[in-house]
Amino acid sequence: MIWRQVLSQYESNDDAHLRVYRRNVDAIFTLVREGVSWSGHERDVFFLNNRDGTFSDVSGTSGVDFDQDGRGIALTDLDRDGDLEAFVKTRNGPGLRVLWNDQQSGNGALAIRLKGVKSNRDAIGTRVTVELASGPVTRALRAGEGFVSQNSKQLHFGLGDAKEIEAVRIRWPSGEEVRLQGVEPGTRISVVEGEAAYESQPLSALSPLPASPVTTLASTPPPYDGTWLIEPVPAPTFEQRDLGGKTQRLSDYQGRRVLLVFWASWCRNCFPELKALQQAKAEIEAAGGAVLAISVDKPEDAGKVQALARELGLEYPVMIASKKVWTEYNAVKRTLFDILKDMEVPSSILVDEKGEMSKIYVGQVDAGLVLRDLRSRATTREEFLARAVPYPGEFLEAPYRDWAVNLFYAWQAGARDYALTLRPRVVQ
Repeated sequence: MIWRQVLSQYESNDDAHLRVYRRNVDAIFTLVREGVSWSGHERDVFFLNNRDGTFSDVSGTSGVDFDQDGRGIALTDLDRDGDLEAFVKTRNGPGLRVLWNDQQSGNGALAIRLKGVKSNRDAIGTRVTVELASGPVTRALRAGEGFVSQNSKQLHFGLGDAKEIEAVRIRWPSGEEVRLQGVEPGTRISVVEGEAAYESQPLSALSPLPASPVTTLASTPPPYDGTWLIEPVPAPTFEQRDLGGKTQRLSDYQGRRVLLVFWASWCRNCFPELKALQQAKAEIEAAGGAVLAISVDKPEDAGKVQALARELGLEYPVMIASKKVWTEYNAVKRTLFDILKDMEVPSSILVDEKGEMSKIYVGQVDAGLVLRDLRSRATTREEFLARAVPYPGEFLEAPYRDWAVNLFYAWQAGARDYALTLRPRVVQ
């Protein structure tokens, strides 16, 4: 709310302090888009309650000492077996991690679902106390846990080695109180405000899960499959000579699919990809595709690039990107992924028959994958979304591209000619 008030008043308020504050906010957002770690890659911490007024740091041994900037954590019993899993949100790492809790401690648990009647339906504010021989344990149902996070509204109680629950006391926000007896450990109960009876069912996992306390990372990462776009995006057009002196225009490839491969003579990781694409040249052309190798070397290094192209046996067009081409495709990368970093090499872009980008590859791309992608067809919005998000589910609200924002970012990145080509999309 404070940020909303400050930012909303910025344009109409001539206060010097507010202008300084706004500049600092803009600088923070720029850092976010540059992927900078605010905390200097300080690792996350995880503390174990020793139950004697002290805690032990078990961050490393638990495996949750991630070095990305954590933004939120939410707890829930995802597999309904009585212990809690954690959803962790990071800003400059994986968008969401699920930390699966599958320990076999043998300790008991109790889960309680609440529904308000006189009180609010979600029973926010209800206090529940589980009475054990070792002493009472109290939980309160809250709206919001930590930073922009929400734990499960189902209250969870770890019972340790307790074999019996003496009673469960519930105090609703309306002031009404109830004391339940006969509640068994290892169950999930559902309680409705104003009702003395409750429903009970045993805790049990949704499905058997393999025990995997330690995950060993493969020495070689799995092949990268690239990113299908949720809808086609116009590719920056260009017209320039290749190293053989022939003028190459992207528009000349209308009706065919073309893979733009950005590489450099100093990028040794680029060479295997270029050679593999050369070996698959006949198959790529038979599938209606073509390859353009665009070097990001300096113009004065044209001789070095040409010699390397001969050494690799490249028969498809090879050119050195002009400043305009490099600026515009960098702007595309920044616009599509909202990250203020130049395009990595190697990177590749698949352009469809209409001159629109449909897929982005970062890093080495497998020639077999390119051949499969050349045969992939999507014409409707539903097909584009299904291809871009290749797992089952239902959108509560279908994602869309904000063309006005794309135009602004491209303009801001210096690709003004390309930005102007997006104006029809903004109008639509």
